Amino acid sequence: METPPNDGEPLVLRGSRAGTVAALGVGLLFTLFVLVLLSAGDVLPAFVVGMFALVGLGAGIAGLIPRAANLRLDDQGYAVTSPLRSWRIGWNEIDRLERTELPAGRRGTTPVVEVVFRDGFERQHLPQTRLSKLLPDEHYVYPAYGNLDIERLLALLDQWHTHYGG
Repeated sequence: METPPNDGEPLVLRGSRAGTVAALGVGLLFTLFVLVLLSAGDVLPAFVVGMFALVGLGAGIAGLIPRAANLRLDDQGYAVTSPLRSWRIGWNEIDRLERTELPAGRRGTTPVVEVVFRDGFERQHLPQTRLSKLLPDEHYVYPAYGNLDIERLLALLDQWHTHYGG
C-alpha cells in the first residue's frame, strides 16, 4: 500500500509571505498619499485613496495573523480559510484538478488550480449571494499558500486527491 501524503497527518499551508508584504507595501504607500492629500487640504480625494489604503493594510495585517489565511489538506479533503470567506471541499467531490489561467487586470492572467467537480457536487459550490459572487470562487485554488508556485501546488493537491479521493 502506498504511503499516505504527509504520513497521514493534516498539512497546513500558511498564506504566502510575498502577498502579505505586497499588501502591506501598497497599504503604506496609499497611506502616504492620504497624508500628502490631507496636508494639501484635499479631503475628498484623501478619503477615496484612504479606502484603498485600508484594504491594503487590512489584507497585510490579516496575512500576519496566525491561521487567518491558510490551505489545510487532510484525509477528508481540503479547506481554504481566509478573513473574508472559508470553505471545505471533500476529495470525493472532485473529479480532477487542472491548471488554468484566469483574467487578472486589464491584459494579464493569473495561473490557478481549477477544481472540476464530479456529477452532482458542483451546484453546492456555486456562489449563492451577490457578495459571495465577488469573493474567491470555490472552483479555483490560487497559488497563495506555502510559497508554492502553480505547478507545485497542483502536484500537491493531485497527490492528496489521488491517495484519498481517487
